[in-house]
Amino acid sequence: DLAPSEFAVMYNAFIKGTIKAVENFKPDIIHVHHVAVVSWAARFIRSVYGTKYVVTSHGSCLHAISRDRRYFRLSRDSLNGASAITVVSGDTRAKLLKMFGTHLSAKTRTIPGGIKLGMFPAERNTSILRKELDLVGKKVALFTGRIISEKGVEYLVKAAKKIDGQVVIAGDGPQKEVLKKLIADMKLTNVTLLGFFNDNDNKKFIDLYYLADVFVSPSVWDEPLGLTIIEAMAAKTPPIVTRKGGVVMAIKDKINGMFVRPRNSNEIAAAVNYLFAHDELRDKMGLAARKSVEEKFTWSKIAHRFDLLYHHIYQPK
Repeated sequence: DLAPSEFAVMYNAFIKGTIKAVENFKPDIIHVHHVAVVSWAARFIRSVYGTKYVVTSHGSCLHAISRDRRYFRLSRDSLNGASAITVVSGDTRAKLLKMFGTHLSAKTRTIPGGIKLGMFPAERNTSILRKELDLVGKKVALFTGRIISEKGVEYLVKAAKKIDGQVVIAGDGPQKEVLKKLIADMKLTNVTLLGFFNDNDNKKFIDLYYLADVFVSPSVWDEPLGLTIIEAMAAKTPPIVTRKGGVVMAIKDKINGMFVRPRNSNEIAAAVNYLFAHDELRDKMGLAARKSVEEKFTWSKIAHRFDLLYHHIYQPK
């Protein structure tokens, strides 16, 4: 929605800010997050100062570029000038190479996002929050995140009529009022619609992951790799997700989670009820989910991979 003049102001601001940082800090490498606009500034710095840079695509930037071609040419030049490119999932990698050319394949690596495992202990007492939300003795299916049409939360709400437990939705966004109306029209009594928690240490928000019996991510778009899914897995809560985008990096069907088809409320309800009814299987999946996070999605492991990449790129003058 930016006018050309607004585009120019934004680009100019990134250029000036990056020049100031480079002059003060004199970095060996610049690491750019997201392809559009910010990477353009790094390309300029590379040309003028000779500083190498890495570009990371989180996926949403590619979605924006596909919708507004004004982003395309300078983004393509920036990727061509990068010393390395990283993407958060195999799906994002495929999209980037299709959009900008397979010649970028050799310098493109897949390094996912992650979590700080210390925020997710092996066990956590959630009895206070369970009582506060009137969830004592109830099975809980949880969704957390932005409430936008791409997340497909409406299909979880539609599934609620057939779910033998409580559906808890924690988040905010432009679709929230739509969900409220849907809940009212369907006369649902087993859906709790919460806003975002703003407590400083995210304690209550993290408690929700431990409190839940299953986590549901009914996304209808090719999401790069939803960190809310990884957070739920860290809390040993098995996720039920649609097979869209980068989530296939994290989920193995019926081992550490379950797949359902997009826009299919009946499958969501069936999967949720199945795990609600099989405590032993649900616990086994939860343990496998936690193990997957420990092995692949902690910041310490991800930081190590970036450290290796930086050393590979860095050549002392």
